[in-house]
Amino acid sequence: MPRYLAIVAYNGAPFRGWAKQPGYHTVQGQIEQNLALIYQTPINIYGSGRTDKGVHAINQTFHVDLPDKLPLKQLIAKLNQLNYPDIFVKALVPVAPRFHARFAVKTKVYEYLINTRAFNPAQYHTVWQYNHPLDLAQLEADTTLFLGRKDFWSFSTASQKDTQRTISKIIVQQDHTGTVKLTFFGNGFLRNQIRMMVASLVALNNRTLMRETVQQLFDQPQKGGCKVKAPACGLYLKTVLYE
Repeated sequence: MPRYLAIVAYNGAPFRGWAKQPGYHTVQGQIEQNLALIYQTPINIYGSGRTDKGVHAINQTFHVDLPDKLPLKQLIAKLNQLNYPDIFVKALVPVAPRFHARFAVKTKVYEYLINTRAFNPAQYHTVWQYNHPLDLAQLEADTTLFLGRKDFWSFSTASQKDTQRTISKIIVQQDHTGTVKLTFFGNGFLRNQIRMMVASLVALNNRTLMRETVQQLFDQPQKGGCKVKAPACGLYLKTVLYE
């Protein structure tokens, strides 16, 4: 069967994360269920990585092998009708038979949104309602603590052996509504890594955490070393880039 790379956006609020789990409503589970409904046979999809409960995606990717029965435009239309309103398939692109959506990743880009003004209930599931001002200059200066190749074990709940990751760039921006956006570029991220980094940056900003403490978490990495974690609602998988 031909292999395709899919690009998909989703609202993470109703789901127990990306990865299918027995008894839970997940993004992968819903897409596979609807593909099986369309083709009347089980179909597995393989994502570029997992997103946790409540985390959103603007451009998540997965690969899938599909029977050559439906035109792609018709398939996308059927999927989007079945997945409405929480999942939207943007594209299906033919790829090489051995292409793998996870192992071929070169760079992942995540965004994190923080509301620094008054509480906004309309954004409760989409932006961290921090509701306090942030010093952008200090925020940008503190991002340097996380740049480069480091052992991020302290900033993760991951159980895997390899906890070395490279963060090539972190961009700090604020729009006219007071929403601060942190954009992270890396070769991959551990579970909860970005949420722990964001919470650490905010704690550094309000002086409840010292730079020396953050550096010690890198010098003496240990699982659960970082004790703060930003809410899932503000995190978005923005882009997955391939070779």
